[in-house]
Amino acid sequence: MAHYDGLKTSDNEERNMVLTQQESMKFQTFLKCMFFRTRHLTKAIILKCIKLCFSSKKFTHKDITVLKVAANAAFRFYREALRSGLRKIAEQFIEDFKIEDASQIEQADVKTYLQEEVWRSFLNRFYEAINEEATLTTEFKEVWQTFMSKCFLKMIEETLDEDKKLIKITDLKRITLNCDIYDVRGILNLNDAEFKVFLKKELDDKVK
Repeated sequence: MAHYDGLKTSDNEERNMVLTQQESMKFQTFLKCMFFRTRHLTKAIILKCIKLCFSSKKFTHKDITVLKVAANAAFRFYREALRSGLRKIAEQFIEDFKIEDASQIEQADVKTYLQEEVWRSFLNRFYEAINEEATLTTEFKEVWQTFMSKCFLKMIEETLDEDKKLIKITDLKRITLNCDIYDVRGILNLNDAEFKVFLKKELDDKVK
């Protein structure tokens, strides 16, 4: 399993002073699983994640700061991996269908083009963190396919219009917020009911 998460060497060294190697892997797995639910973090969300991941471990204020930096760095890397993968597919889609304007895009073509095996190829780092049998229910697959299709459409628009820079995918977070996620080892508290309610409220408050 690849554990590179977008951190600089100095950031990794600081995090490793806070967490053991096993704890660090656990935290990375938690974050990768969380990416299926939301692509956006706030300070409050990261703090909740830390508490759920290490419920019996005590951290200093400095420790928390180091873990917040690590979480944000990881999510920046994850988002870029998603964007990069989608951009390559969008460019190929535009070429294959000879698209010049967003009005030419047919939803049926998008659905046919963006099958699971296509986008899964650049999201393996996340799939390796989850228990697929428990997580990938029919409902989950439908929700995630909807999310990916909407991301793909946004990326096509960005690719077609040079004035549209870095279209955000965080505003699609509501689509996947209610998904239940199960980690591959079955040791993480990812589906805490209070946490899911908090997550929705925290993210909703940020867009008001």
